Amino acid sequence: MNGYKILVVEDDPASRDILQRLFAHKGWLVSLAETVTEGMAKLDPPPHCILLDLTLPDGHGEEILRKVQEEKLPTKVAVCTGTNDPVRLALVKGMDPVALFQKPLDFDQVCRACEDETMH
Repeated sequence: MNGYKILVVEDDPASRDILQRLFAHKGWLVSLAETVTEGMAKLDPPPHCILLDLTLPDGHGEEILRKVQEEKLPTKVAVCTGTNDPVRLALVKGMDPVALFQKPLDFDQVCRACEDETMH
C-alpha cells in the first residue's frame, strides 16, 4: 500500500503524533497540519484522504471540507471531532464526509473509512 497519502489536520500535538505513528505503521505517507491555513496549503497535490478535526486554532475544519468538495478534489474526508453541538454536527453531516467520528477515535474504524476500495 505504498504511496497512499493521508493528511491529518489536528491541533492537539499528542493526537497528531499518535495518528502519524499509527498511519505510518500501516505504510501510509502522512502529512500533518495543525491549522486550517496549513491544511489548505497541503491540498496541492491532493491527498487520498484527510482526517479532519473541526475545531482548529484559526478557524473551522469545515472550510477544508468545503474546498475539497467545491474543487472536486479526488480526496476522501473523514471528520473527527470532540464537539457535541448537534446543530454543527448536523451541518457537517449534510456536507457528506465519508465518515464522522466522535473523539476518542477508534483507529480501526478510521482506517476503514480512509482506505481506498482498491486497497482490499
